[in-house]
Amino acid sequence: MKEYNKNEMTISSESGQTIVELVVALGVLVVGVLAVLTLTISSQTAIAVSTGHLFASNLAREGIETARAIRDTNWLEADDWDGGLIDLTESPVSTAVPIIDYNNDSPTFGTSSLDFLPNDIISDGRLYISSDGFYNHSSDGTATNFYRLITITEADAPPHLEVACQVIWFEHERQHEITVEDWLYDWR
Repeated sequence: MKEYNKNEMTISSESGQTIVELVVALGVLVVGVLAVLTLTISSQTAIAVSTGHLFASNLAREGIETARAIRDTNWLEADDWDGGLIDLTESPVSTAVPIIDYNNDSPTFGTSSLDFLPNDIISDGRLYISSDGFYNHSSDGTATNFYRLITITEADAPPHLEVACQVIWFEHERQHEITVEDWLYDWR
């Protein structure tokens, strides 16, 4: 509605919102909603990758602990400290996957050994979840997107074994990797 004031000779407009104001307001609203949506999707992706990294870290640590348990068992049984940790046919570098028997009835909670046949992490190192909820390399469980391979290298000065456990996994069509390393000595 336009008013005409004879004294001031001005015209004022009080017609309300125009179509331009409406388009600008909708544009600001759409940009805000898209920003929130993008942030939500990015957060969900980051959570999935972080969860995968946590699982992979623990699986790699379990691989190192398997090698350490074999060494400790050798000491307790007065065997060679590196028995079962190196494959004499592949010396000085061996690749293996851990075989862990999760026997809940045993006072030592199962036994550990290494299977030296695997050489490639993708073709030989896939992890499965058993019906008991344990990760293993036996294909009688449900396949996961995690793969694990242990590499053991004999080293000198002083004699020790360099143990590296590599875990890779696929999340959102990308490959992720973590490697945990430890050196085992005959300190007995």
